Amino acid sequence: MGAIKRSKSGGHLILLPMVDLRASQAEDEGENEALDDAEDSAEWLGLAPEFQMDLLAAVSQLGGVMTASRPAWVERFATKRQQELRNGVLEQQKQIESARERLAELQQEEEAALARDQLYLGTGRSLELEVKAVLELLGGVVTEPEPGRDDWRVTFPEGDAVVEVKGVGKTAAEHHAAQLEKWVSGALEETGQAPKGILVVNTWREKPIDERTDRSFPDQMLPYSASRNHCLVTGLQLFVMRAEVEADANRAVDARGALLRTAGPLEGYDDWQSIIQETKVDD
Repeated sequence: MGAIKRSKSGGHLILLPMVDLRASQAEDEGENEALDDAEDSAEWLGLAPEFQMDLLAAVSQLGGVMTASRPAWVERFATKRQQELRNGVLEQQKQIESARERLAELQQEEEAALARDQLYLGTGRSLELEVKAVLELLGGVVTEPEPGRDDWRVTFPEGDAVVEVKGVGKTAAEHHAAQLEKWVSGALEETGQAPKGILVVNTWREKPIDERTDRSFPDQMLPYSASRNHCLVTGLQLFVMRAEVEADANRAVDARGALLRTAGPLEGYDDWQSIIQETKVDD
């Protein structure tokens, strides 16, 4: 005895006794001997599709499912109302597709905009790439570090520079300046000219920006860096610098001039509040 149960969502659970089409066929024909395997399979497998269709038809009738018949040729005919609905469906599909394309574009733009925040959030490669983007915006030609090195070599119209980039949870440290000086000395040996040393450190990166009130470059490292003509700049300062240059391209000359002239911490470019606003977050 079989049974059919219908779920709340309209699905069906069908319980049937085991169906042996081979046995049924053999009994109907009154055969008493076993059939050859190949011939047997061909005969009972031929009945399977018909059995399946009958079963589905029975389920449809029990469940009140309506199966509409629409051959291909009927697409050549339509009432005025059907044609209006068909055109409406096509128009809505076009709008949906257009909206999906625009959504994808906006999502890509949003990802690019969020990547800029790595100047005051990131460390490692993500931070380095954003620093590189700012240096190029200022008019520099940036060379990727050689294997075994992590410095960036930059050629500005006014001169060359070597840039060390770090992202840290607290202040910058003396060993960061020492590493920068190592790259400066190496470039001097190679070219005969000492490039400008620029140390970019994304300090206090795990703190909210409005809580970063402590100094980024401690007093004990300032004499060392100043005596070696190092420019010390934070990632947040570069974020502000980029925004100002993008708003007015003429500011690029002053911005790179500040980096190349400064010995010690960079002054200015601290007004991040004019660029980043606090937003309300829904609970």
